[in-house]
Amino acid sequence: MSPKNKTQLARARAERKDQLAVAALASFARSGFSASTTKRLAQEAGVSEGLFYHYFPSKQKLLASIRDRVFTDIRATLARSAAQAERGRRTEGLVRALLGTFRTHQQFWRFALFDRSNAIVKATLEPDLTKLSRDVRSRLLDAVEQDGFRLPEVETELLFATIEGISERFIRDPANYPFGAVVDHFISTLPRAGKRRGTHRSKGRPRC
Repeated sequence: MSPKNKTQLARARAERKDQLAVAALASFARSGFSASTTKRLAQEAGVSEGLFYHYFPSKQKLLASIRDRVFTDIRATLARSAAQAERGRRTEGLVRALLGTFRTHQQFWRFALFDRSNAIVKATLEPDLTKLSRDVRSRLLDAVEQDGFRLPEVETELLFATIEGISERFIRDPANYPFGAVVDHFISTLPRAGKRRGTHRSKGRPRC
């Protein structure tokens, strides 16, 4: 087999795996993990069940592949935001980019939210989701520190909690939730450069 044919074969294989992953995620989000049998997934992807197993030995392996694709894209999106952010506005850029990933990967997050009680889904998603949350917190903390927020650890937790709330409300009712308007308003409430630090930095624990 020529190198060109090998390249073409690899490309065709990758495209077929993408096709299966897209069809499977739509089915998972619509019908749930348990109801999405391999036979049904193969039919929706337009392939035979045997070919499905050729690419993915099990639904759990398929779900793990989808998870990796989504989380890799989220990390890449946040990395681009950090690299392109304007000085003094890193937090704004990162928050907007992060919230945008919930719209981009709406089907995945809907599935993860509503099917998280499934034992296989939980085992497949939860450990990596914990790692992703830790990475997101770390990036948020870096951004708020670089932007000069007065209490970076506290501000990071507030930002993270608000992002969680906005994203979950959106995922639960995407057709009716004013996502874009809420995100824009939330971004507008973030302190601007020069208004983040007091005349002197507070030491120790913040007062209640």
